[in-house]
Amino acid sequence: PLPAQEDRRQIVQHYARHLPDNALTDFARRTAGMSGRDIKAICQQTERNWVQRMVLSQADLDLPEDMPLPGIADYVKTLKDGRQGTEAVHKLEGLGVKVYWGAEDGAVNDPWESIAGYVQQKQQVNESMLMALKHGDLFDALLTKTRRAAVQNAHVPKALLLQGPPGTGKTTVVRLMAQGMGVPMVHIPTTKIFSKWFGQSERNLADILDACQDLSKILSQPVVVFMDEIDSMAPARHNQMHEETRKVLSVLLTYIDGFVGSNLMLIGATNRREHCDPALLSRFENVITFPLPQVGDRRQIFGHYARHLTPADLDT
Repeated sequence: PLPAQEDRRQIVQHYARHLPDNALTDFARRTAGMSGRDIKAICQQTERNWVQRMVLSQADLDLPEDMPLPGIADYVKTLKDGRQGTEAVHKLEGLGVKVYWGAEDGAVNDPWESIAGYVQQKQQVNESMLMALKHGDLFDALLTKTRRAAVQNAHVPKALLLQGPPGTGKTTVVRLMAQGMGVPMVHIPTTKIFSKWFGQSERNLADILDACQDLSKILSQPVVVFMDEIDSMAPARHNQMHEETRKVLSVLLTYIDGFVGSNLMLIGATNRREHCDPALLSRFENVITFPLPQVGDRRQIFGHYARHLTPADLDT
């Protein structure tokens, strides 16, 4: 069963033994209905938040005996934020989309270890996305000095397009990218957007993107919004375009423009770039092409999945 209040008190005491008795009792009461794993996660997240604040405040990190420790207010805030984040995730899942989380213990050292080949494409992803996110403080400091009115979170790229034939690893790259950044990824299937009811399709897209923004604000970190086969959602406009599709495209363009200064990043993938609307293509800051693998890429892929083969076998 779920732990009773006294059990929860002992769990909290195990992970936050510096808290006084009255704080332990108070926090145990607040965590009613939570599992031991949930309580452990709250304590660990509070510790991460506290360390981050210490680093950002440039506090003395020599770890003296009388160093300040997170108090009950810090744990309560993490608890509230966690519940709000859970509500935002449930809202997204209720809208039919899936939220994928980064590595459980934060960002992985090398997100590309599990994918072979495509050296140039990996470098482009690192330069266009990962570098800006991992070193956001440097970008913000630079923009503060170079721009007359620096926009908050301006270092966060707002839109990236991956193009190429099916099976070339576009979706895998997006998943690994989110893991490398240690941020959640929201995958929006086009089937969850379009509806047979008039006016519902554009409302579906707006509701999903609003929920993504809520999740990003609650977590105070970037959220990757991934749209596969984006050409089916935003095809090139023409006189015969269905009115519903035209409205969905208009909503998508409006939201992408609003991503500037936010913590949302749109990543689209398409097999047919030429079928995408020009106005949508103009919103993408970077376009990375994933062609069919060349000889060198194929050799690395074989080496990755068949390590027992000799170099001569791989060359063959």
